[in-house]
Amino acid sequence: MKTRSFFRAAAPAAALSALLLVTACGSDDGDPDPDPTSSETTEEDSGLSESDLRDALLTEDDVEGLDDGIEEVDVEEADLSGDDIVDGDQACADFLDDDYGVDEEEKAQAEFEGDAVTVYSTVESYAAGEAEEELEAVRDLFDECSTFTLDLGGAEATVEVMTLDLDELEGYDLGDEGLAIDLTFTQEGAEVLRQGYTLVRIGDVLTISGAATQGTLGDDIMLTISEAAVDRLETVLEDADA
Repeated sequence: MKTRSFFRAAAPAAALSALLLVTACGSDDGDPDPDPTSSETTEEDSGLSESDLRDALLTEDDVEGLDDGIEEVDVEEADLSGDDIVDGDQACADFLDDDYGVDEEEKAQAEFEGDAVTVYSTVESYAAGEAEEELEAVRDLFDECSTFTLDLGGAEATVEVMTLDLDELEGYDLGDEGLAIDLTFTQEGAEVLRQGYTLVRIGDVLTISGAATQGTLGDDIMLTISEAAVDRLETVLEDADA
């Protein structure tokens, strides 16, 4: 999980939207690439093809009940860097500059927007043992980066970060291990955005589920998308082993 998809984009006040989770955020729109080669595996150990990773992403069926008018949209490219930080630890700049952890072998992404909630889905495969290393790198990163302030086109926003292992949360018995990340964005002392992510590791694959809203992020959103993402990845892994 890297900044590229973990920390999407930002703008002042009510326009603050789509920041994280979770890894290279390019111009993917969730549609299949032209002429995908399903026989190519993302890496020898996972046995997953690029098409498999797309199959493990959340779909509109998984998120349709979370918000009115929610539908899949193009994944937006990140436009923040460590240079946008006006106050914060070096680890926070490393986060925005994608200067931590290990690189994934392959990934797939999807994004969904509703009237009040934006949902993100990312699936990444790693070389043997490196998904565990990446998750630990994320833990270490946010141990050092618990708060930072961004300059967003002349308007400053402060980000407070809280992390928790999933096994400490009731109902989140998912995968081999996982991490929950909660970000609160404030401007002039007022909360303007909440963003939550769960990173769940199953073997050498990470599935990352995120949501952003100006309202409350409860289990009705976060647990719903996390469980759906894990179910999809487990099905893909079972099919690959069949």
